[in-house]
Amino acid sequence: MVNPQRAWGEIQGVQSPEIIRHFGGFSSGDAFSLNDNVMVKNKNISSRGVPAAKVRSGFAKLGTLVAPVMGIGLHKENQLNVISGGVWKRWNGSSWNDLASGLNGSAKWSFTNFKGNFSDVALIASNGIDPVKVYDGATLSNLENAPAGLNFVTSHENRLYGAVRNELHYSALRKPTDWNTVDQSGQIVIENKGGENISCVVGGTGKIVVFLPHSMHELYGTGPINFRLQVITEEIGCVCHQSAVMVGGILFFLSHDGIYRYAGGAIPKRDFSLKVQEIVNRINKNAWSAVAAGTDGERYYISLPLDNATEPNITLEYDPAYDIWNVWDMGHVPTAYGRNQGNMVIGVRENAVLQMGGTNDAGIATPYMLETKPFSYGSLAAHARLYRLWIVADVPIGATMNVYISNKEQGDTDWSLVKTISSNTAIVATPIHIPVDKSFYANWVRIKIEGQGQVVIHEIARQSRMFRFGIGGG
Repeated sequence: MVNPQRAWGEIQGVQSPEIIRHFGGFSSGDAFSLNDNVMVKNKNISSRGVPAAKVRSGFAKLGTLVAPVMGIGLHKENQLNVISGGVWKRWNGSSWNDLASGLNGSAKWSFTNFKGNFSDVALIASNGIDPVKVYDGATLSNLENAPAGLNFVTSHENRLYGAVRNELHYSALRKPTDWNTVDQSGQIVIENKGGENISCVVGGTGKIVVFLPHSMHELYGTGPINFRLQVITEEIGCVCHQSAVMVGGILFFLSHDGIYRYAGGAIPKRDFSLKVQEIVNRINKNAWSAVAAGTDGERYYISLPLDNATEPNITLEYDPAYDIWNVWDMGHVPTAYGRNQGNMVIGVRENAVLQMGGTNDAGIATPYMLETKPFSYGSLAAHARLYRLWIVADVPIGATMNVYISNKEQGDTDWSLVKTISSNTAIVATPIHIPVDKSFYANWVRIKIEGQGQVVIHEIARQSRMFRFGIGGG
């Protein structure tokens, strides 16, 4: 009996299989220079399946709301609060309870937990317009003596901090209602060469990080007696407070020219985000305030308004552990991120709070897609065609997978559907052989996989047959 592998190898021009088993996410850079395992397009793929390409988790909708969510705060790590339509609401586990109304309905909110000389930990919130709020777990009230217009409230070393125009205000030690006592509380003017106002204040980094749109400053010390303000850079700032998120001790944020990360001790870097720089370049700079970002504890998520959009129309997932970017589309417009019982929650423009987790998107199978780079066959003096193509995947019951191929190096109209997979029996880590009869002799081949459901792609393997000029004749 003839060995099949040997027989294939003896067919003139058949090349060794080329296999992708460690998926490297997405890059918006030059498709021709990407590694084979990096996709030129993907949708709703998450790094949580590395090395496989795994469809992101689904989500559930928490209760019903009547207006977009402008802020999400977690009291004492266990009680979810949101501000929607100018109403402060608390999630009781099955529905929303109203705690206060008459708040500004369009301003974004910042939150921090703080105890000081309160009887218990309280959730403090600000938006720069309404009086600063304090929630003790039962009642909501104004924070006494807080500066008018205070925004970006945060805490550090038993003090509250926030910004009013270009002034960083701080409370007295352990006294969240004392903002005026000389030598105990006060304010520090933060200036840069552009004369800008403070755009972001971040605590929890071992110091207070203060951003203006085009500069970055750090405040060291524990109080007026030893405060020391240091300019980190006057070239990089933060354009949106909601973009600044701590993930694993690293601060991620959006500046006017890219997404940066900062671990202290040096100028922030954006080398890691160059893979998505072409997307960042398309941000509508008149809609900085619409940007929203958050974390699930391991990854950084940022939702951006591109081109002429005034609300986010793309969400990027970045995994620092694997240096992988992916693109999400949840069918909703994110406005605020938070956490609830260990799960990431997302407030959206469509009057809802989404809690990530589960196998579908509020009852609808999660759509997904990935598209490979254009693969060449070595020299452009050679034509080739796909000889074999197979995919190793998990396809649960009810999920679908459509496989397309194209012999054009780019474009969205030249795809040929070559295989549709759906089954009443779950497919688990099973090789799926894909017909290649629609592949013709060309310089390029691309592969696109799309469908619905919690699919996991473990491997994409292709084998080509090459026909150099004067060999094989086609």
